[in-house]
Amino acid sequence: MNSQSFFLSTISLLIIFYSCIGKSKLPNKMPEQVEFRYGENGGMSPYYKSIEIVGDTLTFTESAYPNDQSVKWSKKIELVDKENLYQIFVENKFDRIKNKSKKHIVYDAGSEGASISFPGADYHVQYGANFPLSDKNRIRYNNVASAIQSLVSKYKSK
Repeated sequence: MNSQSFFLSTISLLIIFYSCIGKSKLPNKMPEQVEFRYGENGGMSPYYKSIEIVGDTLTFTESAYPNDQSVKWSKKIELVDKENLYQIFVENKFDRIKNKSKKHIVYDAGSEGASISFPGADYHVQYGANFPLSDKNRIRYNNVASAIQSLVSKYKSK
């Protein structure tokens, strides 16, 4: 093997190696049994919000302090909306989002989280004072969280 062939082979292997780093494991096509979840909690306060998209149903639940009145509703969603949401998870490499190390514990901190699951895979990201994200990961997480909340807004008014 001459030096030019060796150099080209080495460069090719490096390009392949570095293109695989940070690549999402989420399939490009949405799996049939995919489920999405999003939740918020108020830390030590009794507030919570839960959003689930399972099958063709979006379910929203919220309980707010001080009246503790719970709101719950479900709506059938269109497949195209579910597929568009899935693509946002893929585009933002949701499965690659990792929390930074926390420096201290905040005892009364609320948090939020989102997840995607389908047979053979389950990815969850928690975000808040006790679950910090880097700037890059926070942007990707917020893109996903915003897309879920936009679906809630769309179907709440239907």
